[in-house]
Parts: sequence; C-alpha cells; structure tokens
Amino acid sequence: MHQKNWLFVLLLWCSAADATQYVEHDQRVFFAQDKQKLIAVDSQTARSIEFRLRVREDIVAVREGRASIAVATDQRLLAFSVLTGWRPLRLELREQLTRLRASGFSVFAETTQRILTFNGVTGKWFVRRKSPR
Repeated sequence: MHQKNWLFVLLLWCSAADATQYVEHDQRVFFAQDKQKLIAVDSQTARSIEFRLRVREDIVAVREGRASIAVATDQRLLAFSVLTGWRPLRLELREQLTRLRASGFSVFAETTQRILTFNGVTGKWFVRRKSPR
C-alpha cells in the first residue's frame, strides 16, 4: 500500500510540473493582418485590438512575444502589450531597422540611429541615441 501512495504522489508531482511548464510558456497574444489593419488578439480575454496603418505604409518586420507584439513599418515602430494596447513611435528621416525583438511584455528595436525599448507594463518607449560615427 505504501508503494502505491508513493507512485500516486510521483505521478501527481509530474503532472503538476508539466502543467506549470505549459502555463509559463503559453502564448497569450497573437498577430493578424487584414489589409491596412493590424490585429492583436489576447487569447485569455478573447479581445482583439486593431490598429490602422496609413495609406502606403508597408510592414517590414513582425515579432511576437508571449504578451507583446513588435511591428516595424517603413514609417514607424509599433509595440503592443496586453496591458497597454498599441503604441506607435515614428522613425526618423533615413532611419532603418537593424534588429527587432518581442519577449514577454517588452519590445526591443535597434535602428541605424537609435536603440529603443518598449515597456509593456507602462506603455512607454525608452529611446537612446547612438553615437555618431
């Protein structure tokens, strides 16, 4: 009987560990596009939030994080967080994207002129200008 209890506890612990791992890495936000509309879908609330692009604004790159989305267009950077919604940031003249990443509630972007970080909890962009060459 003691052996059966031990086996039951072991199985319960393994299934709890698997469930915890699944929840920690579960994707919460998903990206879709409908013509000139960007759509972020929050899978936990079944809420979708749209952002309309300008005429002749083209998407250059998209990255999805667990709770954030990063979109780069030829005119601006857009960050989405499940806590704050869409937040745009205009690109400067002749500024080109070199790196884009979305992770957790954060977005990171590097351009030829700046290093940009989006905090998905506060909804604010933080900008650091690169040194001139």
